[in-house]
Amino acid sequence: MAQGAYLFPGVEGTNDGGLIYQWPAKQEGGPANGVLTAIEDFLADREDLRFAIVPAFFGLGVIWDRSAPYADKLEEILGPWDRNPVLARLEANRVLHLSAWQREQARFAWCNEHSQRTDAFLRKLVQSGTFALAVALSRLRQRGEPAFSKQEVRGLLPESGR
Repeated sequence: MAQGAYLFPGVEGTNDGGLIYQWPAKQEGGPANGVLTAIEDFLADREDLRFAIVPAFFGLGVIWDRSAPYADKLEEILGPWDRNPVLARLEANRVLHLSAWQREQARFAWCNEHSQRTDAFLRKLVQSGTFALAVALSRLRQRGEPAFSKQEVRGLLPESGR
């Protein structure tokens, strides 16, 4: 198990982005691993129970007693959707796009934070007396034209930070 880890469709185990889960398995498969495995183990010797999986919204599983008064109605409603391949494909596509969007949101947040830290550093650099001295020394060494300038650094900052 991994606390607060990401899962991404087609990747076995945790990933650097995608859908975050509180306690996912670090690796898919294995004995006694997962909710579906637990349900299948429970149902192994239970001929009196019916299990249908509707592959939508991360999967909906319904278990009912075959002799219950509502059993025929549930079969009528859920039977056509049980492990329906078209619905499963649509859900797989939805989860893939949702995972990709979540991963991009995380990358955007990282880029935004990195950009803000860089901007803050450049603002401090431009205001630094040490930087002014470095520009002056560079001007002497380059014989008139410095290798870098405050104006050049200010040009790297967004309009609002200049």
